[in-house]
Amino acid sequence: MLKKKDFIACLVIQEVMLECFAVSMYHDVGTALKNEIGEFFLTISKEEEEHIEHSIDILKEEMAKDPEAFTRKVEEIHKDCMFILAEWTASTDLKGHCGVCKGDCMKNSLPIINLSITSLRGNAMNLYMRTLNKIGLPGQKKHWNG
Repeated sequence: MLKKKDFIACLVIQEVMLECFAVSMYHDVGTALKNEIGEFFLTISKEEEEHIEHSIDILKEEMAKDPEAFTRKVEEIHKDCMFILAEWTASTDLKGHCGVCKGDCMKNSLPIINLSITSLRGNAMNLYMRTLNKIGLPGQKKHWNG
């Protein structure tokens, strides 16, 4: 997508997919940490949420131009990128420790604050799907035989 210099594709990836995961996870961690650091995470979540809201308006306009082409583009982006986000938020790292965290993977520390990667991933996916709904994308295709 980036090689094509496709602004809309980049907007979907950065301001919808990645932001939904970031906003949701910052919110969850902020809520779990009932202290000053938690408030900091909640503030970041709220600020980043503005990016999502701004992109929704732009993407709604883009979808109105050609709903079928826009839907195909988002489906293609989803197939290309969601696998990576799913890998990042998997319960175990099938490819081994990614190396971003120093020492042990931070996923192993989530229970300390009563969180799990499963709940973080679920909440992020929920926000992502709600955002796609706000843009106006169809939720599910129905395939009929005959």
